[in-house]
Amino acid sequence: MKHEILALIMLSMVGLLPVVSGLYVIYRSKKDKKATIKKD
Repeated sequence: MKHEILALIMLSMVGLLPVVSGLYVIYRSKKDKKATIKKD
C-alpha cells in the first residue's frame, strides 16, 4: 500500500513540482516548529 502512495507522490512531483515543493516546505516548517516546541 505504501508503494502505491509513494508512486502517487512521485507522479504528483512530476506534474505539480511547485505545488508539492510548497506543501513540503510548509510540512517541514510545521515539523520544525513542533521540534522547537519540544526542545523548549
